[in-house]
Amino acid sequence: MALRAVTAFMFAAGLGGLVAAIVSRSLATSVTFAWAASLPGFGLTLACICLPAALGASLLMPARIALVRDIRGEPDPPLPGMLTVALVVLCAAAALQVPALLAWWTEVRSLVRLVVPGGPDPLGFNAAATVILFSRPTLAAMTLATFGLTSLLVIAVPGTRASRALMACVVLQAGLVAGEFALLHEVHTIEAAVLPALTTAGDTATAAAISEWIARYDVAGASTHQRLPLVFLGYVVALALAMSLGTSASRGKAADSAPRIEADPPPAFETQAHAPHLPLGSSISAAATAFDDSSYSIHPRMTLVESLLTRKCSNYEIRTIPPTSRGKFSFSWETGVLRREPHGPDILSLEPAQPPGLFSSHPYAVMETGTREKLASLEPRGADWEIVHPAGDTMARVLRSTGGPGIVGYSAMVGDHEVCRFKWTLNGLSVASAELEIEFVSNSGVPFDRALAVALAPILEQKARLASERRRLS
Repeated sequence: MALRAVTAFMFAAGLGGLVAAIVSRSLATSVTFAWAASLPGFGLTLACICLPAALGASLLMPARIALVRDIRGEPDPPLPGMLTVALVVLCAAAALQVPALLAWWTEVRSLVRLVVPGGPDPLGFNAAATVILFSRPTLAAMTLATFGLTSLLVIAVPGTRASRALMACVVLQAGLVAGEFALLHEVHTIEAAVLPALTTAGDTATAAAISEWIARYDVAGASTHQRLPLVFLGYVVALALAMSLGTSASRGKAADSAPRIEADPPPAFETQAHAPHLPLGSSISAAATAFDDSSYSIHPRMTLVESLLTRKCSNYEIRTIPPTSRGKFSFSWETGVLRREPHGPDILSLEPAQPPGLFSSHPYAVMETGTREKLASLEPRGADWEIVHPAGDTMARVLRSTGGPGIVGYSAMVGDHEVCRFKWTLNGLSVASAELEIEFVSNSGVPFDRALAVALAPILEQKARLASERRRLS
């Protein structure tokens, strides 16, 4: 999120530079403001730097959901040790620049007091001058922060997304470093326009004072300004290393997957090689026989107090789509029991019988009420969920596929096969009218316990409804 905030700042700065270039054209044609002749060019330069960097980083950066999970259960190889060490060293190198940055910031504050007068400022010129003078150390601080965040992000994300995330961050870093040099160039361009004018007018004392002030301004940030490109080049080298290691790994994987010719393999080998692989716990429980329809709806039955105050639901109505007389069920967070309606019997129970919150989730045990046998565990993984067999193996992953105002979607995956879809929709003006639909994929070819999907449904409905309510209020 911090990197996306920096990207948004870069985009705003690029748009601001474009607007400034258009507005400053009137100043550039005035004799009184001859020093402003470079402003249109600087605005266009800033726009040409910031806008491509922001757009490139946004397009290259993987989706947030993809950075915190394994997509469709694909392997998550660890980051190569050499690349991890390089990222840690670069992060440390960026951290070592913090003392110099703080000293630069302090020096700029003292220099601002010399050139920006106190007192009332109805036109805002003093504030504008202060922002301009602090722009370089501020941009340098953002660059150093981006360096550190890049290392943390690339080390933390799944290995299959590391190279692309690093590439997006390097593009963003390039825009920040280039912007720093563009600001420095503009300061000296204005100096080259102002000093000759003052000298020609005979005000040599003021020209000498301005020249000395700019020299102090340059010296204050010289150390940080010189080292930022070196750290950036280090991240460019790290990107090249990541791409090289990724290419080598891909070639190795392709070589491993290439067919091997062996002489007269035994029949047992052929049988084992062609046997379909089923995940542990793929057998269907007795509770699953109650859910033999292809679609179900889960609708909250909220009381007036829940609808107006708590925004949480205690009881749910579960029905087939279209409704049938034998396809009626209910679930209650007061007991954690899912039962057939009317008059039972109880089918499943969730332990603990505690609904999830907006920002907090905890694992649930799915118990078959008749035998008190534990069928599976429902474990949160960020915005996603995993259905885990009591032996510890993952039976299915429930991945959030869409998320937005009024609609949230999930896909239940067994390996590479989609076995179930969840779709939460806001059918009216309030969240009390929302419902979650379950659609089982009949042609997936993979056995899947439908009772586990129905047990997870109240959890997904509660999370989606609370998130939608928060977006509506904000």
